[in-house]
Amino acid sequence: MLPYESIAIPDALAVTGIIVLMKHVFSPSYTIVEDVHPFPEIIYIEKGEHTVILDEKEYPLTEGQLLIYPPNSPHRAKSLDNAKAGILSLEIDSDILPLLYSRVFTLTEYQRKTVLSIIEEGSECFCKREAGDFIGGMLPKQGVEKHTFWRLKKQIEFLLVDLLQTNVWTEKEENKKSARWDREFFEVTELLRADLSKNFTLDEIASSCSMSISKLKLLFREKAGKGPIAFLIDLKIEEAKRLIKEGSMNFTEVAEALGFESLHYFSRQFKKITGFSPSEYSRTVR
Repeated sequence: MLPYESIAIPDALAVTGIIVLMKHVFSPSYTIVEDVHPFPEIIYIEKGEHTVILDEKEYPLTEGQLLIYPPNSPHRAKSLDNAKAGILSLEIDSDILPLLYSRVFTLTEYQRKTVLSIIEEGSECFCKREAGDFIGGMLPKQGVEKHTFWRLKKQIEFLLVDLLQTNVWTEKEENKKSARWDREFFEVTELLRADLSKNFTLDEIASSCSMSISKLKLLFREKAGKGPIAFLIDLKIEEAKRLIKEGSMNFTEVAEALGFESLHYFSRQFKKITGFSPSEYSRTVR
């Protein structure tokens, strides 16, 4: 029989304790005080709007949004309008949770359902301590089965990992894509700038840069807001402005140097882009 070897899967995070898990309504009569504590806290707005000031920065929250306070971060409410919220304070073992701190998340429908399930189930599991206990946090209710707490713990962990996956890690991939597109856009534009006398076709540009025409069009739409040929004409007109200002060529020579098929076509493109004819522009810069 062949031996088997397991693949170790490290924990990204582990909820080791729940300090507060409750529903709350921020009514206008609610006393606005600054709070600070040595554990992370989640606030989820189920209904209404609510503004939090966290480390002196304002975070407006509306229905379906969530914010995580870092440990030891002073926070308070700015405006109260009967916002219905869920509050969850945790003890948690995680090196990656700080990636979620001080960010407003607009939850997906699935994430909303998960949060509401956590809040509803938590409300059935915990009760507030008596005022005379002189200690914060909550107490587990009598008769709650252990598996209920285990399920609650895993739901919270899953929610946090899902937030990381759908927001932070996705953003990293988007940043990588953006950096790659920046590099590709730079390479294509350098090709166009290298010889402004040349009238490239889309096929020639795409072939020279080893990409498809559809990818080339998408790249320029994303990075320049226009097509590659329109971008090339803009480059030619910018160079024409420089040459006219320099004054060493007449308009026909400028048109020829930049690959325009005729002086008439050059003049038409110049006025379309700059708002001036070449001669009008010449008078303004000399």
